[in-house]
Amino acid sequence: MTLDTGLSLWYRLWLFASLIVHLPDALGKSSVGFALSYAAVRYILVAEYVRAGSHIPHVRPLISRYIIGFGSAATLWVASTLIPTPHRFLLWYVAIAVDFLAPLTAGQLHAKFPPHLMHLPERFGLFTIIVIGEAVVGVVMGIGADRLTLVAGTSGVMGLIITFTLWWGYFEESGVLE
Repeated sequence: MTLDTGLSLWYRLWLFASLIVHLPDALGKSSVGFALSYAAVRYILVAEYVRAGSHIPHVRPLISRYIIGFGSAATLWVASTLIPTPHRFLLWYVAIAVDFLAPLTAGQLHAKFPPHLMHLPERFGLFTIIVIGEAVVGVVMGIGADRLTLVAGTSGVMGLIITFTLWWGYFEESGVLE
């Protein structure tokens, strides 16, 4: 395992562990924990950008924009913990807006440093797998909500057929299954 893979693994583990603990009541009693967990995850992302900037000097202008934007948003998440609950969420909206604006305001910098297009098919494939998995979970949960009747069972089977057909069509046409 390389250093990059190890950091990525720890980043993902921290993301899931810290956020999932606070997610069930993120808008209630555990909103402080959720905000701090999310801020920690964003600070880890900022640290990864700092590290990338030290290894790839020619992209520092773009990375600096990300560091400032994402770091500012993470700081807003931390600051939101000092504000009472109903008003805390307004600062969350501002932090989310800052997160979105950081890459959106880097127009010409994106043109100078375009993404590696060879990674896009893999990313779309992973996203497709996640969406298909959610569809399967939705069908299973929908069937499990009621007693299993003929209508519910038929609807569930049809939902799964549609989902698997979409899966097959995507991966067959993309050449992944060859």
